[in-house]
Amino acid sequence: MQNEIPDDKLELIINNFCKLGSEQEHVEFKENINNEEIIAKTIVAIINSMTRQNIPRGYFIWGINDKTHEIVGTDFNPSSKKIGNEELELWLSKYIQPTPSLCFRKLEVDGKKVIVLVIHSNPLELVKFKNVAYIRIGANTRKLDEFPNIEKEVWKNIVERDYESITAKACLSKTEVISLLDFDTLYEMRKNNAPVERDALFDEAVRCGMVKDNYDTTFDITNFGALLYAKDINDFPSLKSKAIRIIHYKGETKLETKSEVRSKSGYIVEFNEMQKYVMEKTIDGEFIDNDGIRKIKYLYPRITIRELFANIIAHQDLTINTIQPMVEIYSNRIEFINPGIPLIPKDRFVDYPPQTRNIKITDELYKVGICERRGSGWDKIATEASEYGFSAPSLEITKDTTRIILTQHKTLFDMTNEERMWSIYIYACLLWVEKKYLTNALTRKLFNIPESNISTASSLLSQAVKSGLIVVFDEQSGTRSRKYLPKYAKQEG
Repeated sequence: MQNEIPDDKLELIINNFCKLGSEQEHVEFKENINNEEIIAKTIVAIINSMTRQNIPRGYFIWGINDKTHEIVGTDFNPSSKKIGNEELELWLSKYIQPTPSLCFRKLEVDGKKVIVLVIHSNPLELVKFKNVAYIRIGANTRKLDEFPNIEKEVWKNIVERDYESITAKACLSKTEVISLLDFDTLYEMRKNNAPVERDALFDEAVRCGMVKDNYDTTFDITNFGALLYAKDINDFPSLKSKAIRIIHYKGETKLETKSEVRSKSGYIVEFNEMQKYVMEKTIDGEFIDNDGIRKIKYLYPRITIRELFANIIAHQDLTINTIQPMVEIYSNRIEFINPGIPLIPKDRFVDYPPQTRNIKITDELYKVGICERRGSGWDKIATEASEYGFSAPSLEITKDTTRIILTQHKTLFDMTNEERMWSIYIYACLLWVEKKYLTNALTRKLFNIPESNISTASSLLSQAVKSGLIVVFDEQSGTRSRKYLPKYAKQEG
């Protein structure tokens, strides 16, 4: 059964509910109520109330006095309850839509028989009984449409439901949560960027949505919390496919693999180690700096690798389980692959307003200093590529993946024409962010073309114009002094 609660923990939950001064909107006490209509309406009301309050489980408990909260025992037996020829559970699944996840449990508490119906939330839809939605108002069950403001709250939570908020591991004690998430890393990463006292870390994890308080003495770890801070991702079976796979090939093809690793912990826990692994596989010898210190030379800029790692973490489509984020290292390039297609057009990566599927993950990456909220990661990648003489990283988008390809340093004549045109376009976009124009001189600088070879730069710019990537700003000016814009800039202007 989904997220089944052990008997001892369920008994503790019941006892804690009994100590409360009043019933909660996700909890109902009854002694022997047997009316199937009342039972069904109450279940629906509890589920919709849980959706409103973002609570993953509710409880309908027989054997407790609803006034005194005294455990009195019950004669109610759900397995023998019939409506016509139908058993109660079958009847409930027929008339409550969408069909809820229900689990009847029989316990002995303080020597008395107690029946507990554990009700799992359905946060993606409004739940109805015979086409009528109900809600809990205090300890009472009422029609939802009688309370328009509350109905708006329920619908708001349905619409805004996201993968990050889904439970990865349920019904845990505080101690169990702490054993599964790396709170040491959370503290170290947060203390300089969004400081939180160590003693308050657990409360902060609940506040920001890494952990859910079930308001029954138990807690759930969300996908958000597990994906970023799991000590061991294998403790969360539903998230195993989200581990980042890094493959190092011997040559320019997949024919021979030299090594392969998978991330074992949450993305933030293992972020630096993943980068380190890639950098170690792309060493290009050593050099002596100006101070006489021996240093390692790498094939790729470290900042670029860091930003590309952050990109596949932040922008992957987490609802796709058949494809995992990957980094493939070839002898001449590195490819970063994430499931899902971009939310912005391919040709607007540089300056388009940032958009992401995973708001909580992106926000946390910002808080710990891994990425910037304003979406400047691609700007950094493209800028560094131009400064280091790399062609701009290329993008390949299929129906369910995005692939960013970073090639090693190439001269102008080593590049394909497609690489040259794309580099010109991205460079024009970077300049336009600062309201500057691409020129012949800047094109020569981009490709390290000597001043004596102005015609080569002019030819490249002419090709880029013909391909529709850039446009001429001042057509009346001469070739050498002419200014260029990315195609969208003139369209929007």
